[in-house]
Amino acid sequence: MPERLDRVTILLSNGRQVRISWEARQTLVHLFEVGLQPSLHVDVAERFLGGLRAFEGAGATWPVELTHDQQMLLLDMLRTWTRNENREIDPDPKTMPVELGLLRDALADDLSADE
Repeated sequence: MPERLDRVTILLSNGRQVRISWEARQTLVHLFEVGLQPSLHVDVAERFLGGLRAFEGAGATWPVELTHDQQMLLLDMLRTWTRNENREIDPDPKTMPVELGLLRDALADDLSADE
């Protein structure tokens, strides 16, 4: 598969683009699906659903664009994985793909610049 068809670009609010593999995109879709719980408050569920739709609708030729709230949610999910607080996501934080660690760091930089 040519690289352009197996990579997804995530557009951050500062205009920076972070490219991840299709496999990493699938992992993020899973994170959003795991986060969607029936007990969530409607506002939080909408953030999860919006993030999920953004990644499900991602193509290899157009970037994933997340709202500020969705970026904050994604950053929180990636930080939770790193701290190994949600065993439903993955039992071992060492298994986080390097590119998702880089995305986590880019999101943290981007969002801290907004403050």
